[in-house]
Amino acid sequence: MAVTSNRQLPSDMAQIMTMARYDLFKHLRSKRLIGILIIEIFILAVMLALPPLVGQPYNDDPARFVQNVAVFTFTKSARPSTWASSWPRR
Repeated sequence: MAVTSNRQLPSDMAQIMTMARYDLFKHLRSKRLIGILIIEIFILAVMLALPPLVGQPYNDDPARFVQNVAVFTFTKSARPSTWASSWPRR
């Protein structure tokens, strides 16, 4: 005897969205994702607040601003005088 049903199966995209939602809920329940986000927000806040706190104004040129943040992030020296001078000029 064949079973007949009028119910349609979910599409592949609907299944992907359901699995992604449950996976996100799983990470939120474990508190690991929330901890990582809190640490990331703290690091970004320090990176943005540190130059004015040490008396170094933000650069008006967006490219130089990003360069200063990158140099601060990837070097061991956090002295403002070395932020822009350690990268070659173009």
